[in-house]
Amino acid sequence: MKNNKLYWKSMILILLLLFTEVSIISTTIGSKSDFGRTIYVDDEGGADYRNIKDAIYVANDYDTIYVYSGNYYESNITINKSINLIGEDRINTIIDAGNNSDVFYISADFVVIRGFLLKNSGKFDYLNYDSGIDINSNFNTITNNIILNCSYGINIRSYSKNNTISDNVISNNKLGIYLNYAYQNNISTNTISSNSEYGIYLSYFSNNNIIFKNVISNNQYGSRLKTSLNNIVSYNVYKNNDMGLYFCCGASENIIFYNVFVNNLFWNARDFVYNQWDNGTYGNYWDDYTGIDNDGNGIGDAPYNISTNSKDRCPLMKSWAVNHKPIAPTIVGLQDGKAGKEYEYVFFSIDLDDDKIYYLIDWGDGIDNNWIGPYNSSEAIIRSYIWEEKNNYMIKVKAKDIYNEESNWTTLDVSMTKNKVININSLFIRFFENHLRIFPIFRYLINEIEK
Repeated sequence: MKNNKLYWKSMILILLLLFTEVSIISTTIGSKSDFGRTIYVDDEGGADYRNIKDAIYVANDYDTIYVYSGNYYESNITINKSINLIGEDRINTIIDAGNNSDVFYISADFVVIRGFLLKNSGKFDYLNYDSGIDINSNFNTITNNIILNCSYGINIRSYSKNNTISDNVISNNKLGIYLNYAYQNNISTNTISSNSEYGIYLSYFSNNNIIFKNVISNNQYGSRLKTSLNNIVSYNVYKNNDMGLYFCCGASENIIFYNVFVNNLFWNARDFVYNQWDNGTYGNYWDDYTGIDNDGNGIGDAPYNISTNSKDRCPLMKSWAVNHKPIAPTIVGLQDGKAGKEYEYVFFSIDLDDDKIYYLIDWGDGIDNNWIGPYNSSEAIIRSYIWEEKNNYMIKVKAKDIYNEESNWTTLDVSMTKNKVININSLFIRFFENHLRIFPIFRYLINEIEK
């Protein structure tokens, strides 16, 4: 009897434990059903919300807020959750702050903002840092946006790190991108133009950032680095600014290489501290460099002097930014021939920069071909080829210069047919082809001829 009671007590305890576990699992699964959901915003209605702030208020970490094209009159939109904020179209998904505060203020890490036109932040002053996007956090991605008419296009605040700013158009602001005591950020492939003071400004120990492959034009200063160390500035184009790239106030130990400086009004660069203006092999292209290149390696024989303390030891003789691709090649040769016979074709192209040219020829029969060259611009080259099978083929050829700029394809249709003796007697052959059942011996002969 005692054992029987113990048995039932044990069974009840087990059932209670199972019930509790099932309840916990059910609750956990239920809470994850909303994980990573998408919330929709449309200013005209018909979506989850009409404005962005309401959608952010109900969002959880890792949710996506998708904003349809429209005009959203909102300011000081605070993002305090790790969310993806995606606009339908960066031309037509417009957020207008009405000259009041920031458009976006990011305080959470791992935020993505993509596909918006942001404009009209607060007044143009330094005290409020009113910005199109004001970042006070880490590991955020700001990409494929247009930012106009703001005090700061993008402001990255103190101790903010590992943010990626890429593929944005940042124009007609007071400052394009401003970093203050921010480090390890990546600013790449942006178009930064027509900002009234600075395109990019790194201030007060904004160290170890990468400024890469941006087009920085028509600003008062293209870029300024102040008291900032160990930054890499490479593959950027500085053009049509009043002043190009400026280092001052202890901004040393930065590396600057493979940039292009063209048509900057007063000067291309100033460096009153000490920075490295090449990577040991390549320096930068300067439109006012007057040196020569006797050995033809593309590097000037004499350094380009930037200031008393700084020089580019490896100035580039050519600007990769304004390189022209070769003209689509011309093909000259017969279009009708016999399979198994060798034919010659002439190819030539012109490079507007007079660079040497490589050719890639595809003979249309599926056999792999490699780039050949280099050849001089406008030099005619002759290549022979044999098509083994009777068929119609398309010859394709394109050219590239020594900087890997490729031309368009040029094509030529060719036909490799059977022996001309058979062509001369084509009517006779076609007659018997249509009557092979009557003349089996001719069917045998034709098959032998066509082998």
